[in-house]
Amino acid sequence: MGEKSFALINTTIAVKEQKLISNELFNKLIYAKTNEQIFTLLTNTSYGFEFKDFSNLEKLDSKLLFHLINEYNWAFKESPSKAVVSLFSARYLFHNFKVLMMAKALNKDFSNSLIKLESDVLDESNYLVNTLQSDYFSKDITSEISSIWEEYQTYKKLPIIEIGVDLAYFKHLKKISEDMDVIYQKYVNLIIDFYNVCTIKRGLALNKSENAIYQYLSDEGTMPAKELINLVKNNRLIDWLGHVNQDIGSEVLAYEEKIRSNTITISELEYLIDLLKFKLFETANTDIDSSIQLARYLLRCNFEGENLRIIISGIQNHLPEKEIQERLRPIYGK
Repeated sequence: MGEKSFALINTTIAVKEQKLISNELFNKLIYAKTNEQIFTLLTNTSYGFEFKDFSNLEKLDSKLLFHLINEYNWAFKESPSKAVVSLFSARYLFHNFKVLMMAKALNKDFSNSLIKLESDVLDESNYLVNTLQSDYFSKDITSEISSIWEEYQTYKKLPIIEIGVDLAYFKHLKKISEDMDVIYQKYVNLIIDFYNVCTIKRGLALNKSENAIYQYLSDEGTMPAKELINLVKNNRLIDWLGHVNQDIGSEVLAYEEKIRSNTITISELEYLIDLLKFKLFETANTDIDSSIQLARYLLRCNFEGENLRIIISGIQNHLPEKEIQERLRPIYGK
């Protein structure tokens, strides 16, 4: 992986981390009452907000995503390992695959729903979806997209595209993490396992059959999907948690108890995965030549944007400060 070549980018990351929003500023934002106050507090951040960005959440989301994609694009250019960056950015690549395939299936223009990655990536994605061939993407990705389209052509059912691209995304994460350090394999397992668990709980709440739920699940996680369905159905999800919750301290004890008593909600599970991701990289031993600093920085950027949205939408919807605080993802420097 060429770890020693990370020394230079880690020096840059140390500088860029100083521009991340501090815990103190987040606390001030939570108690802001108006868009004017929010804008004033965020004026000197790296987002380059304009006052109109706070007029609706769609504009805000667009600005936050633009900032995050710029960070990914910077990392792709500077990182000695594209694989580290891909673990964080691949969700947007596969989002675009799904949008492009839906547009092709329905013969409609969904370009406004595409996420503006680097122009060559977007162009190559479009070429792959339209021709089912690519010299740019790996054979695995090309094969997955081609197989999904062929199955759609056979049955003409749009869920084939939606489910197929999601499962292809998980396969992609698993594939690129195979040759990486164990910490990245754990990160991928967290993503896949929690997706499976949340999907199962949603399906059971809607009284869907096991077979109907199973088609949405990935077998790329820490245990077979059918086994996980049985654990959730029989209130034994705590048996699964041991596969993904290792050496991360006492912060998750309350969540473990809720899992044990089968009272944990989907939103609590979604928070728990973010907490586990954060602790996974935050507690990892690093040195100047490690790739972990880059992974940690990209995750912090992701959480920072998410927290800004939580706070601003909470203020605009007149939520109590305590409720906003409870929804926040882990904050750098907290």
